[in-house]
Amino acid sequence: MGGMMTMMWISNVLWIGLIIMLGLGIWYWIRSHSDIRRRDNDPLAILKLRLSRGEITLEEYEEIRKRLQS
Repeated sequence: MGGMMTMMWISNVLWIGLIIMLGLGIWYWIRSHSDIRRRDNDPLAILKLRLSRGEITLEEYEEIRKRLQS
């Protein structure tokens, strides 16, 4: 009987751990996919992000960067 109680206890701990890990995973995913405007308002950081995503060309990046730094 004692072995059965131990197995039930271990099972409950594993389920709670699984729920916590899923919650943390969902929290991290939501946090990592949040809007860029909430995380960083720096125009140069946004410009670099747009370049890395392929939204602008290198020439456009250089032109905009020069205008922002002047």
